[in-house]
Amino acid sequence: MSLNEYFEELAKNLKRLTEDERREVISFYREYASEAGIENGDEMIKHFGSPRELTAVIYTEAAAKEINPDSEKKGNTGRGFLICLAALMCFPLSASAIIVFVSVIFALLVSVISIFFPLIISSIAIAISGIWALIHGFTYIVPFQPGALLMSLGSFLVLTPMGCTFLALIIWVTKKVIDSITLFITKYIRRRSRHEA
Repeated sequence: MSLNEYFEELAKNLKRLTEDERREVISFYREYASEAGIENGDEMIKHFGSPRELTAVIYTEAAAKEINPDSEKKGNTGRGFLICLAALMCFPLSASAIIVFVSVIFALLVSVISIFFPLIISSIAIAISGIWALIHGFTYIVPFQPGALLMSLGSFLVLTPMGCTFLALIIWVTKKVIDSITLFITKYIRRRSRHEA
C-alpha cells in the first residue's frame, strides 16, 4: 500500500468530520509522516495501525473535543456522542463486542430517556400551571377579590421559576450522563489502540 492510498482510505473513513476538520487531520498526519521519514503505507500501519484504526482514534479525539471544548469553541454533546459511536464502529472489535457495546449504549440511552422524559414533562407542566394561575388571577380583578388575585400571583411566582429550574437541572444532568458515556467509550478506544494522542 502506498502512502497516498493510505491517506485516501483515511479520508474516506473520516465522513463524520467536517471538510475543514478532515483536511486538517490529513495534513497533520501527512506532515508527521514526512518528518518521521515514513515512506509507504505499510510503515504507517506499523506506526498508527490501519486507516480504520487511525480513524477510530481520530474520532475519539474529535468526540473528546466536542464534550470538553476549548474556550474558543462551544461544544456539542450530541455531535460528540455520534462521533464517538462512529469511532466505536471503526475500531476493530469482534462482532460480539460490538453487539455488547451497542446493546449497553442503547440500554443506557433508553434508561436516561425513560427517567428524564417524564421529569421534563413534569417540569414543563409545573411552569405552565404557574403561568395559568397568573392568567386566571386576572379574572379576580373585576369582582375585586384581592385575596384570590394575590394567591394566583403567588402561585405564578413560585411554580414558574420552580418548573424552569427543574427543567434546566434535568437538561444539565442529561448532558452530563451523555458526556460520561462518550468519555468512557473514548477512553476505552484510546487504551486499546496503538496510537496514544
